[in-house]
Amino acid sequence: MQSPVAATGRWRRAALRVALAAIALELGLRGFVGWVHPAGRLLRNGFRPSAEVGWVMAPGVSRVTDWPPLQLHFTVDTNALGLRGAEVPAKAPGELRALVLGDSFVFGIGVESSETFPSVLQATWRARTSRRVTVVNAGVPSYGTREELGLYRAWGERFAPDLVLLAHYPNDEEDAVTRFVWADGYLFSNPVVLLGGHPSFLLELVHKLLPRQPYDQGQGQRLVLEALGALRRETAARGQAFFVVQLPDRPSTRFALPDEPHVGHRALQFGPGLIDVYPPIAESAENPYLLEHHFNPLGHRLTAQAIDRALGQQLGEGWLDTLQARAP
Repeated sequence: MQSPVAATGRWRRAALRVALAAIALELGLRGFVGWVHPAGRLLRNGFRPSAEVGWVMAPGVSRVTDWPPLQLHFTVDTNALGLRGAEVPAKAPGELRALVLGDSFVFGIGVESSETFPSVLQATWRARTSRRVTVVNAGVPSYGTREELGLYRAWGERFAPDLVLLAHYPNDEEDAVTRFVWADGYLFSNPVVLLGGHPSFLLELVHKLLPRQPYDQGQGQRLVLEALGALRRETAARGQAFFVVQLPDRPSTRFALPDEPHVGHRALQFGPGLIDVYPPIAESAENPYLLEHHFNPLGHRLTAQAIDRALGQQLGEGWLDTLQARAP
């Protein structure tokens, strides 16, 4: 019969082996995510904490991302503010300035900066007016309506836009009830546990592999509409035109992948000022989505065309020459 001392030693050795294996897995996952996996290389140290909105993109980034299996080959480039594209100078007298708020669809995951729909809008409008036109791409990956409102409150006065566009994507409702944590160079959603402020990659992997619990959709919708209502009031107080651009996700269109459950398109209940991009995307003769689900260059062009057409209808012809923010 084995003595209690021997049994205790055996259990200690087994516990030590398990602990060492867990540490090895943790280090291996951190190395794989940070240096091997293309998405990890894209996002590693790509964010920085922000007191106003939780996180923004890191400034001065210029990084090529290449991931052929998902049709990704593009350059991530950010300016001194951490926003996509060129630097944003002080607003000039008579300049028309638009601010586009949103998430990775606005940022333009998978396409070059010049191919994003804010850049396409800027080029289109510059060709049609003698005014100086600047369209600020304020899309930040993983943002929801809550963060977009926060960015407007933090930087809206700096940009002094005449026109504010907020791009709404269906996952904004889930983002509204999600706890995001920036740590160790990455952005975590609903981290399982924080050990001294550091999430465990191993525990995160295990947690993500478990069946997901449905989020409170009703609460998410309510929080989104509250944030949109606040933004509508605050832009009106500054005399700025405000529109919500509803972007369709791929499963709501005929371009859904075979393994994606098709979902019906549900228009956002926002009232006047809503620009629904679903019709031109759904009716496109060619696929406007990348394999990994973001818009390809065609999707961005169709979005820009839909926004331009809707603004002409709602603001009237010649709005490019006359629109100017006026405090009431």
